[in-house]
Amino acid sequence: TILQMLRRNPLLKVFVLHDATPEASRMSMGIRDERWFPDPSISIIDLGLRPLHAQQASMVLQRTTPRQLGVGDTFGLTAEEVAWLAAGNRAEVEAVRPAKLMRAVYQGFARANQVGDTRDSVYDNTGAVIWIYDSNMDIYASDSFG
Repeated sequence: TILQMLRRNPLLKVFVLHDATPEASRMSMGIRDERWFPDPSISIIDLGLRPLHAQQASMVLQRTTPRQLGVGDTFGLTAEEVAWLAAGNRAEVEAVRPAKLMRAVYQGFARANQVGDTRDSVYDNTGAVIWIYDSNMDIYASDSFG
């Protein structure tokens, strides 16, 4: 019932907060699935922890067996981030200090509202905002975890 109510909201923005793992990096794309929010007019905004954030913050990492990553595992990631994940590195949002996490989420909300309903690619040359639109999803990445 709640999901149906959310889908009817014409101003709905779905924010996705996730770990820095291959599985989590495809989570934003998965939310565009028929079971969740298939309507392309609903903005899906990725505020998740990226490999770059984990590297810059020198976070405590989990290591798994290195593996080859598929295209679906690397959506929106740089070549360096893909190599970091393929090497078996992982970082969890729960390792981010609560104050830093709340600030990053708040800044993500604020910047997503500043961009509004723009459907063009926008890049803020400070490196703080990346907004990419294709017919399937919006991606917003923030460097606020660092």
